[in-house]
Amino acid sequence: MQSIALDRGYDTGAVHRGLELLGITGYIPAVQFSNSPEKYGFYYLPQEDAFCCPEGVRLVYQRLNCSQTTGKYLRCYQVQGDTCRHCERNSDCFKQTGIRRRILGSSCYPAFYRGHQRVGSETYWRMMRLRKIWAEGSFSVLKREHCLSKAKKRGIPAVTEECLLSVMALNLKRMVKAIFLSNTSLKSGSRIFFFDPDFFFVNRSRIFRKLVCRSWRE
Repeated sequence: MQSIALDRGYDTGAVHRGLELLGITGYIPAVQFSNSPEKYGFYYLPQEDAFCCPEGVRLVYQRLNCSQTTGKYLRCYQVQGDTCRHCERNSDCFKQTGIRRRILGSSCYPAFYRGHQRVGSETYWRMMRLRKIWAEGSFSVLKREHCLSKAKKRGIPAVTEECLLSVMALNLKRMVKAIFLSNTSLKSGSRIFFFDPDFFFVNRSRIFRKLVCRSWRE
């Protein structure tokens, strides 16, 4: 797997970083935060792993802070010295207690930023379109026709088994439909091909062993 498209719920720094470590390019819609630093004119410098304010002052990476409410670690970017105290735009800057302005971001913010840079690209929209067709479409069918709107079992192994059985049923229905459609004649020049519905499976194989094709002349 080289690329993957996910929904907005996976837009976290840990997911972006995990995909990079696996060598997978992720395409994930960006979550719009109400208090993002870009709203106040701040922007990220990936080469320096630092933020820059509208006045050109750097907010460099200092440490990892543990959030008391969520228990997650956040990357702390902070201004050096007391520059903010004497800044002319201090009153217009985002409200924060303390002398120095600081920004708290994801613990894997560099990977988080790189993932957001792909949002809106041509490849991004193509991947999102394919996801709507294959992932969201299949998921809606599973919820509507295979009772996956709510898990019936308990525990991750049991729920995984339930999902796999539902997916297997969906794939079997699609396979039967494909075989039924293949029995219709396919005209090619002076020949009409008919596909035999009898087929065989190979153990430990995911494909048909043989699909007998018989040709008939008009």
